Amino acid sequence: MILNRQTIVCNALIFIILFILSSCGTDGNKPEILSDLSIKKMYSANKLTLVSMVDFCSENISVRRLGLTRKKVKFSRSRSEVPSDSMLSEMQNKLQKLGAKSLICTRDWSLAVAPLVSVTIPLYNSGLSVSGNTKGITYLKVMNSVTREQIKSGELILIDKSGWYIYDMKS
Repeated sequence: MILNRQTIVCNALIFIILFILSSCGTDGNKPEILSDLSIKKMYSANKLTLVSMVDFCSENISVRRLGLTRKKVKFSRSRSEVPSDSMLSEMQNKLQKLGAKSLICTRDWSLAVAPLVSVTIPLYNSGLSVSGNTKGITYLKVMNSVTREQIKSGELILIDKSGWYIYDMKS
């Protein structure tokens, strides 16, 4: 009888955990995936704002990721220069106006000057990292074999020839 009670409790806990995880981060309704056309229109209407985000990443080598709140900022441990709170707040306001989730500044840390490689602006996230979907805009400053393959496979869709792409990643 003890084994049955433990089994029932264990199964109930598993059910509760799965139920909670299945609605994690949503209000029960999945957000609608943005169409490529709507992202292209958003890009055209906000090109100067998006370019200012690339400039922000270029000028602030310590910033790795900028979310919508102060708690959601990640800096490089190897760099001490940190942008002012007002600059971070300005970028967060721009992200919010775009409907973006965050700003991700990717650098080549294998080189001493750590040049900027890409800037990613997620506009849609759904699910978990192992079984989810994310879609947004990315600026590629450096092309490599991986990005060329992503373009060929349709994971990256050219917006304009200055290096801006729509990305659509499913895991």
